[in-house]
Parts: sequence; C-alpha cells; structure tokens
Amino acid sequence: MIKRVFKPFWSYDVVATENYLNLMARKGYHLSDINFFLRLFTFETNAPSSTRYRIAYAPQSNGSVPEGFFKTGYENVFWNNRYLVLKYTQLKAGASPSYDSFRLKNKRIFDLSAVLLALLAIPMICFLFYLLIMVILINLSSSSFEQPIAITGSNPAEFLLHTLLTVLIIGFFIWLIYTVVRLHKSNKKLSELCRPSAYRIHDFSEHMRFQRLDDSIKTDLMGYHEIKRVYRYGWFYSMDKTAEWLEEMELNGYHLYRVSRVFGIFYFVKHPPRKIKVFIENIKHPDQAHVHQKTQEGWTLLYYSSYIGEYQNLIWSKQYDDVVPEFNCDIKKALNRAKTVMLWNVIPSLVLLMVNLLIFVAELLLNKRLYFVFLSSLNPVLLSLLIFSPVQSTRYYLRLKKLQKQTETP
Repeated sequence: MIKRVFKPFWSYDVVATENYLNLMARKGYHLSDINFFLRLFTFETNAPSSTRYRIAYAPQSNGSVPEGFFKTGYENVFWNNRYLVLKYTQLKAGASPSYDSFRLKNKRIFDLSAVLLALLAIPMICFLFYLLIMVILINLSSSSFEQPIAITGSNPAEFLLHTLLTVLIIGFFIWLIYTVVRLHKSNKKLSELCRPSAYRIHDFSEHMRFQRLDDSIKTDLMGYHEIKRVYRYGWFYSMDKTAEWLEEMELNGYHLYRVSRVFGIFYFVKHPPRKIKVFIENIKHPDQAHVHQKTQEGWTLLYYSSYIGEYQNLIWSKQYDDVVPEFNCDIKKALNRAKTVMLWNVIPSLVLLMVNLLIFVAELLLNKRLYFVFLSSLNPVLLSLLIFSPVQSTRYYLRLKKLQKQTETP
C-alpha cells in the first residue's frame, strides 16, 4: 500500500519533519520517496520499526554520502539535487550530518522574508483599511440607495479578477508572517542542535563591564529620573557616527549601561563626565579568543548582539586621559562588510522604485483600479527607504573607503 502526504512547509522545521518520519516508521509507513517540487512524501507500508531519518541540505554532495556516515550506521535512502535523505536504526560514535547547512539556508529565506514583510507592512495596512472602507460603503449604499456603489464596474469578469488579486495579496502577506515566525523558531532550535562551531553565539558576559540593573535599583533610578532613554533607529548603519555619539554622551555625563537588542533603545545612567573612546565592529563569528585579546588590550565590551546570524555587532569602550587610544581592526574586512550591507539596502530600494514607476504608469492607463491601491501605497515606504537606510549605509561605506585611503597613504 502506498500513502502520499502533502507537506508544503516541511523545510521550515526539518527537525519536526524528521520526527514525523520517525513516527510514521513506527506506525509501519516507511519513506520511499519525496517529490521536493510538489512537496509530496511517499510512504510504503511494512512492518513497524524504530528507523530514524535525517534530512541534510547538501547541494554540493552530488548524491555521495561521506564514508564516515556509513561507518556510524547511516544508510542512504535517496538524494535529489539539493537534499540527502539518510536513515539509521542504531548509531555508533562517529561522523553525523550537521544542521548548519539547513540553518544557513533557512537564515537566507528568513532574511529575505523579513525584509519583504517590513516593506509591505505599511502598504498592507493601508490596503486592508481601504477594503474595510469599501465594504462599509457598499453596505451603506445597498441599504440606503437604489443604486449601490460599485467597486470595480459592472463587468463580472473584472470583478472576479480584482477579487482574486485581493485574495492573493492577503494570502501572500499571511504567508510572509508565517514564514518569518516559523523560521525564527526553527533556526533557534537548529542553532542549539548544531555541533559546537563558530556559528554558535558565545557567552561574553564575563568580559562585559555592565549587567542589567536590579529591579529595585532600576525603579529608584527611574523615580529620580536618572535613567535616560534614547531611541536611535538604524544605529548600525552608521557605526562610526554612533560611536562618536556615545563618546559625546559620556562627556555630557551619561553612562551607557544597556542597549535594547530589538528596538535600538540606548539606556544611560547619570554619571560624572569622562573621556571614553568607543569603537563598534561588525565581525563574522566572534569568539572568546577575540574578546579576550581586546580585553587584554584594555578595551571593555559594552554590548554584543545576540541574534542568530553569522555577523555580530560589538560595542567596545576604553577610558583615557590625554592620548586617544586606537582600536586595531582589519579595515579591508570592515569595508567589504559595509559594502555588502550597502548593496542589501540600495538594490531592493531601486527595485521597488522601478516597480512603483511601472505602477504609476499602469494607474494612468487603468484609472486607479482597486488592486493598485496596495502597490501604490508603497510610496511612503519607498521614500523612507531612499532617505534613510540606503543613504546611511552608502555614506558609511564611503567614509570607510576614505579612511582606508588615508591609512594606506604614506
């Protein structure tokens, strides 16, 4: 007997999918094939067993399984252009597939989906509000007037097309929300399951000068207005300017004790003014050795970003009297990273600008049909993008490039 199961989002949580396959094997349904394009899992009935499955993302393997996996106890089930499916009954100590490749693949999908969700949030709210107003007007007109208000004209085919496009837009937005939430949870799980590597977030608390204040102390400080909160959106787009701003805050008597990891809020405590040199770096796979080296050089780690990812933001500080200390870093790596961030901000903005221009032309030709309301409402989002993130990231890249030329000039 053959059984087929449709699992459209199986790759969002590969661990849950593997557990599902293990459960099916215990029920007597053994995996025989996966149509990755159609998302169909095919099972064949057999005697129940304790077979366990592993799915590895291995686009470069060409279907070859490392010899060490066979020695450990794995058996090859099948392979397609990207995925390698293995099974085992009992494992020995030795090589085992890592979830790192799956985590990195899902991280790229998560990043793209999060950017799209952020870009479409405001237009989607405007679009839904517009639909709500139209529904209210239709209900009012149908009960108060002989001639109801028509949204898209009297052509049934045109009305059906507009309805279909509306459903697709709303469905796409819901899919984006589901993708971001599901992948965020899944990547946290995969990060914990990965073998110890540079990808994992290290605990730098022993090197940090400050910790969170106790609730009682925090309450007292808030009561005397000793805590200053400053919201600095996108501070990581201009890390050199943020460092100069933190140095100025120290000179004004505001001592940084906490940075919000999500909303970009900086918390300061009133403190005697002092001279502080601040440096912010964005590096790949920071580890204890790097932090220990900078600590030995006299730098204090104020903040590190703890989100899942290859690159982390680290804020360093060092107090001085007369001579301003220098932070030793690889300017070429920093420049390449700044260039990548700039392209990630500039290219989507240019693409959206071109789309918006095409929509503007379509509006002129089609007299602002309903389904263009969603797309035309991208205007405020595009404006904010073109003013802030692409401009700030580009200016930061140009400043770093200028600094590199100055350091290379004899």
